[in-house]
Amino acid sequence: MKVALVVLTLLCMPSSASASTDIDVGLFKNQKVVIKIPRKLYQYENASIATGAAIYTVSAMTIDRETNPILREADPILVVGGHRNWAEIGWPLMMEFYFDKAKTKKEYHELEFRSASAYIKLRLDVPSHDVRRVLYSLVYPGSLYTFEKTDYYRETLIGKVLPKIFVDALSKLPIEKQIGLLKAVRYNDEAIRYERFKNANYLSFGLGDDPNVYNTLRLNQHSRAARVINDLVLPSLKEAALYITDTPEIGGIKMAIRILYKDFLQERNIHPHAEVLEIYAPYNLIEKFFNLDITNQQLVDGSVILMNGNRMQVSLAGAQ
Repeated sequence: MKVALVVLTLLCMPSSASASTDIDVGLFKNQKVVIKIPRKLYQYENASIATGAAIYTVSAMTIDRETNPILREADPILVVGGHRNWAEIGWPLMMEFYFDKAKTKKEYHELEFRSASAYIKLRLDVPSHDVRRVLYSLVYPGSLYTFEKTDYYRETLIGKVLPKIFVDALSKLPIEKQIGLLKAVRYNDEAIRYERFKNANYLSFGLGDDPNVYNTLRLNQHSRAARVINDLVLPSLKEAALYITDTPEIGGIKMAIRILYKDFLQERNIHPHAEVLEIYAPYNLIEKFFNLDITNQQLVDGSVILMNGNRMQVSLAGAQ
């Protein structure tokens, strides 16, 4: 049985890279696409020394059905990150990229996509005549707006993925509110659940990994916490508040995020360290925060903040 290897690499690069194409992939330069691969299948590889942006990879295999006469006319089986049902195990990145160029190299075909802040290199170890077929299984050619109107979005993401994210009492929320909450946490489909904390029920969201890797030569732990709370946690809290009105059983919102950091000088070629930031924000303060009745700092002061399980105080001025 023949297999084909697909590798996607997400990394930051300048947008001025030159463009060329020597294989026909069915896309024109600067064509907008959305990558369907669930974000949870990306594996951390490294970080950009220039910006600190994380670099991720995800691998996939296609099974050559020509070895099986019964399945010869069917679509190829695409296994991504070790999963045959890869499209149903999580939400995609929900980002727009633009096709830049395609090159045939010794061991694979390489296709590059860019956005304002990142590049994706798609490497296909397949025969040239299979490149377009495999590519269109992994990407949608179009905008995010039109992607959300496709049968794939409605039948696979809404129909099969969403019910796996919103379970138990959360399944009673209207689909519009479920999508809104998912968007509020940057489409991270880690467990969204209830959690009991200090005699109150908290709606708990996992924000996953901060996309940045912080340089310890510039930011200490308190500064990292202030930066992440100010830039990521508070906007997510404010957006989530829109979708939990009229739910008296919810006493607050918990958000957790993993912060990656390392010494960029001494630890350039090793994986970053990680710390987990958790914030338990009471709903009455979230409501005041949403209505602009209190400041960011007042919300933070009235919440419980933990770093690796230890209580800490955070001054948002340290984010500067």
